[in-house]
Amino acid sequence: MSIDNKLIGNIFKKYREYQNITQEKIARELGVSRITYARYEKGTSQFPLDVFLNGAKFLNIPLNELIEEIELSKINEQHEKNKVNAIINNKFFRIFLSSFVFLLFLFGLFIYAYLNPLYYNQNISFLWRFLKFDKPELIAFNFFLYLILALFITTLSLGIGGIIHENIKKTQN
Repeated sequence: MSIDNKLIGNIFKKYREYQNITQEKIARELGVSRITYARYEKGTSQFPLDVFLNGAKFLNIPLNELIEEIELSKINEQHEKNKVNAIINNKFFRIFLSSFVFLLFLFGLFIYAYLNPLYYNQNISFLWRFLKFDKPELIAFNFFLYLILALFITTLSLGIGGIIHENIKKTQN
């Protein structure tokens, strides 16, 4: 079990500010410099046990409340991790992310086609060549390109639609 120095520092800061006590005053009372106490409050340094106990006593922080806040903080942290894991493990989020694989593949095909002499040595525009099926040697490539484009659009719309549907279900429950 690790102690969150920043959380403890925030609790001390909250109680100190509520009682209108300056960092200098509490530092003097605890026998440390103001800079050292400021580091404790920021969480960059760990409270020594005697300073921690004397500070909690000086600020009238009930130790059971301090422990409860630490435990609540851990529960909230775990809850946030679970929410992130739930998003990542959502099948619709994975479908949405897979659509970008198709998009990258689609860009690769466009670059390949742009560099391919069968496409750029034409009297018609580059993009119009994708719409025409008049050259037998390009029909298979165009068909594959349209298939990848259809897969991209399908996975993107399924992913976004699924994510929206899941969020609507959650708000209705």
